Amino acid sequence: MTVRTKFIAVIVLVNLAIAGAGALIVPSLRSDQSVEPELRGRANRISMSVLMARALDEVHYQAELARAAVMSGGDASAPLRRLRQELDAMLGQLQFLAGSDAQRVDARRQLLIEGGR
Repeated sequence: MTVRTKFIAVIVLVNLAIAGAGALIVPSLRSDQSVEPELRGRANRISMSVLMARALDEVHYQAELARAAVMSGGDASAPLRRLRQELDAMLGQLQFLAGSDAQRVDARRQLLIEGGR
């Protein structure tokens, strides 16, 4: 066997090894299930969580403004209206957070509904 024939045989064997490894790896990747929807779902849940955290900060701020207005004898209607808007916005965000955490989301929704009365 010449060096050229040996070199070609090695190249063919390496390519066969790569194809064999690919044939073993591809089924384990579950290529029928795209990773993109899962990543988008996670990104959306993170965005909603950030929005709700900001809304909670705003709710706290408006509640403090309303308390200060009541304590000073002023009109607390504007802070209370804004507080109600923020609670409604949070309830709207919770509608989109169903899925595997459905029980926790329902518990938070119920807490916001009862607390908003």
